[in-house]
Amino acid sequence: MESRNGRMRGWAAITGASGGLGKSFAQACARRGYDLFLADLPGTGLSARAADLTAEGADVRALEGDLSTEEGRSAFLELIRGSDLPLSLLVNNVGAGVNGLFDALPFEAARMAVELNIGTTMALTHGLVPLLASRPGSTIITVASLAAFYPMPLFAVYSSTKAFLLNWSLALRQELADIGVGVTVLTPGGMYTNEETREKVKTQGLSGRLSTMEPDKVADFALDAAERGKAIAIPGLFNKLLWFAGSKAPKQFVAASIKARWEKAMAKVPGEGEACFRR
Repeated sequence: MESRNGRMRGWAAITGASGGLGKSFAQACARRGYDLFLADLPGTGLSARAADLTAEGADVRALEGDLSTEEGRSAFLELIRGSDLPLSLLVNNVGAGVNGLFDALPFEAARMAVELNIGTTMALTHGLVPLLASRPGSTIITVASLAAFYPMPLFAVYSSTKAFLLNWSLALRQELADIGVGVTVLTPGGMYTNEETREKVKTQGLSGRLSTMEPDKVADFALDAAERGKAIAIPGLFNKLLWFAGSKAPKQFVAASIKARWEKAMAKVPGEGEACFRR
């Protein structure tokens, strides 16, 4: 079935689509001929983003809602399933992270990160697999992180949710292969999503700069990898080297090294990571 404007790629559903990597995914998908279902929180500029993409030729259906809630997830699923339009791609991009010593963080913030990163991703994927299976060659891209490969002190909750997404995606890839749905898990390092991020990267030294990429490049890399049927997409040569080195070292050594690196980086930013240090 063609979309209303005759674009033949079908439709892509993208969560967290207003800014950062989600915005880049929306732009890249539109350039490649997809029409778009987009979702993000109210007040994040989603309507303006949808208008820009519409002006560029894409058909866009957007939902402003909180996908960490059952109400928000149900509304996005209804928007897609009720449209009777051909869904070809799901980009599970929405996520949240908290950093600091686990016992020093507000528990509700940690719980919400788990709910959004894992619960929302699982719920939307479960609800949309039947639509994806009805269109040959459809694909799921789930955004994990380079952090998924390591135990990360000061990012213990975030890295653990991303490790779940990595392993879940690889398992799901095998299950869905029987019905013709591909699964690619994206594991990027840092990204320059705003000026604040650029300033923080400067505190991380050479390794921070080498491991951080522009989100536009990451989105295009992920879409190319998914089209080639890759299981894991690690953007950037330095990030691939980090993954390789980390896979060979004892996990306890990796965890200690990560803790030392991030304590040093966070100490350079006033007011940043106050929950990362024992008083």
